[in-house]
Amino acid sequence: MPTKTEAKEYHRIKDRMFFVSLLLTLAVLQTLLASGLSIRLRDVAFGLFPLTTAAETLYFALFALIMGVVQFPLTFYEDFWLEHRYQLSRQTLGAWLLDEIKKAGIGFLLAWIVVMAVFFSLARFPNHWWLWAGGFWLLLNLFLTRITPEVLIPLFYKYSEVQPPELRQRVLELFQKAKVKIKDVYSIDFSKKTRKANAFICGMGQSRRVVLTDTLTGEFSLPEIETVVAHEIGHYKHQDILKLTIVNTIGVFAGFYVMHRIWMNILPHYGIMSPHDIAGLPLFALLFLCLNFLLMPVFNGYSRRLEVAADRFSLQLTQKPNDFISMIRKLGDMNLAEIDPGSLKEFLFYSHPPISRRIRLAESFREELK
Repeated sequence: MPTKTEAKEYHRIKDRMFFVSLLLTLAVLQTLLASGLSIRLRDVAFGLFPLTTAAETLYFALFALIMGVVQFPLTFYEDFWLEHRYQLSRQTLGAWLLDEIKKAGIGFLLAWIVVMAVFFSLARFPNHWWLWAGGFWLLLNLFLTRITPEVLIPLFYKYSEVQPPELRQRVLELFQKAKVKIKDVYSIDFSKKTRKANAFICGMGQSRRVVLTDTLTGEFSLPEIETVVAHEIGHYKHQDILKLTIVNTIGVFAGFYVMHRIWMNILPHYGIMSPHDIAGLPLFALLFLCLNFLLMPVFNGYSRRLEVAADRFSLQLTQKPNDFISMIRKLGDMNLAEIDPGSLKEFLFYSHPPISRRIRLAESFREELK
């Protein structure tokens, strides 16, 4: 079992890697702009392809390749080497690389779609492009939410029935007790890749489902798992996926609008005179990254509120505060979580309440039951 010292050390390294990755990305984006390399890449792309879409796609591919090559050493260190150092990962190097290739392919496709939509909007609707781009972002997010359980998750994990059968029956009884329309609960083979445990609700409409990792179902007691499932049911009852999508979209609209107000004032400094010139992509990415970092505490704060409400729902539905507390502690140990990261760190980076706050909530509920 990991110690508190190991958990603090692990997260201290993760925190450093976050800032190193952020600063490196900003530096590379600024270098592409200031050196004129972005303009030269655009000229090469348009020299090879007369069609705008094909040329912009080639430019984007070159841009993505540069960013990927620069970031890969950090990704390898953080996601493979560090996870093995703290005995969290069970993947071989080959299996990890295969997953990274899949992620890169999916990421490239989605980023290309977004970039093409944004620069199409910039060309056709220069004064209102941010409205069109924000609307497209919303539609894309709803689409991805819908297909995640049936398309994206199976690319990385294999679904199976929840075991033992008694657990599935107790979960279905929880669904009935909470009066929810979730049809079933599924298990995925998390243990092939990591010793971490997790549970989540995903999908929309008919695709919505509760998913438990086999590390959770294999290591936790039935009452503990019930509290986890009840938490996810709480998210469903409160329509948290929809709420988070709306809040995220509002943030994107606000970010795009701010970029719209300053876009043309900055582009000429890098020799880019047209707002829809694909050579401006590094600037777009740089501004978006900065705005996302500034808005992150707002999004995380809202997410923590939803998580607290889901914890309360779990406690009220199951009436098992002791099992909830043991579940939270066990989950923290398995995932090498920080028990109490500090108020500032929680405010800036935590989308979930830390372990200590969740335990205090359950202890408070336990006192109310007496």
